[in-house]
Amino acid sequence: MALQKIIMDAVDFVKEQKGKNIWDTPESFRVSLKEAIKKILVKLRQMERGNQKAARVFRCSTCHIMHCWFPLDCPVQVVTARADEVVTLHCDVPFAIPPNWSITWMFAKDMLTQDLTLFEELQTSEEGPLNLTLWGPVRGTFACLLADLFEPFIRKYFYLNAPQGLLLLACVLVLAAPGHSLHMQTLNIFRKSPSNTSASALKKTSLPADCSEVSPGSPSGVYFIQPTGLHPIMVYCEMSVADGGWTVIQRNRHNTDITWAESWTTYKYGFGNVHTDYWLGTEYIHQISRQKVYRVRFVIWDAANYARFADYNPFSVEDESQGYRLRLGVYSGTAEDAMSSNNPRKVHNNMKFSTKDRDQDTYRGNCASRSGGGWWYSACYSVRLNVKEGITWGSLCNGNCKGSAILIKPALHQ
Repeated sequence: MALQKIIMDAVDFVKEQKGKNIWDTPESFRVSLKEAIKKILVKLRQMERGNQKAARVFRCSTCHIMHCWFPLDCPVQVVTARADEVVTLHCDVPFAIPPNWSITWMFAKDMLTQDLTLFEELQTSEEGPLNLTLWGPVRGTFACLLADLFEPFIRKYFYLNAPQGLLLLACVLVLAAPGHSLHMQTLNIFRKSPSNTSASALKKTSLPADCSEVSPGSPSGVYFIQPTGLHPIMVYCEMSVADGGWTVIQRNRHNTDITWAESWTTYKYGFGNVHTDYWLGTEYIHQISRQKVYRVRFVIWDAANYARFADYNPFSVEDESQGYRLRLGVYSGTAEDAMSSNNPRKVHNNMKFSTKDRDQDTYRGNCASRSGGGWWYSACYSVRLNVKEGITWGSLCNGNCKGSAILIKPALHQ
């Protein structure tokens, strides 16, 4: 608070001294201002890449399970609500909000999205700009933008869905960084919503079970899905290739920041950044694949960065008691059938999942410790996708693949 007071005093002083010589001011003030600037520069350096945990991690006011990691990785909180209950959304953050920051609420009707081009601006509630009161259950995504509308420092998203009195609340805290700011052209399509927008007019439907149930024509991006018997989870839906509807369960680049050398439990529940490189979670992959008959597409970017794919139909992952064993069907595609190698030492189909702390491969040692991150190893591999550098797909690219992605969707014929 002392630093904040010094900064605010400095700002007020500069306004008062406009056109005057600042060096005519008392020595004590100049020393204080110099020290404040030093501290500000330290904080700014902490915001640079490489200091992500120290500078970019905040706890959302509605999140209790884990931190909200930069940029888009907050857990979903499930809250029960009656049909006639008044719900108030709070755009507060765990630090003091500068008095000159603006607060803007926006709404994307009947959609679960973080694409601000789909939002319309709302009037603030009677309680003040930090609160938005909803009279009864609604469905859609509410966004709270703090600081400048065109380049917000913070964005919080609240997805509300209330089938049978259930309210799902998701909070996402986004800190502005290179590549994450909004531009004037993007926001020109926003318009003011009518002041008499009625929450009761929103359609009440449940979350999709996977990305194939997302409305046709929707853009690729981050969505919440809710597989049968599971809480809502955040996934990336690929809607623009091969008729869309693909749920992305893995994405990796050769220059990724992720080490992939994680424990069994970490692989079980997933890790990474849903917008870039991530593992959805072995348990969640199993839960999705048990709902219907699925197929899988492995997308490989070879050494020349040319995309090739390998499809297997059907696809499933057994439960944890079976070691999350992988089951693959018939192969087709433009990449070789590297997952079903004829070499028993390099096959992956029908293998259990192994990590550095749970060895379930057929090798005398631990392939996950020896070869990289968790995978369906035998003794050891012809495919290695969950690894920092050294991405491999058979003879297509042995350690020099540029990237990979794994996508699943229901088979064409159920």
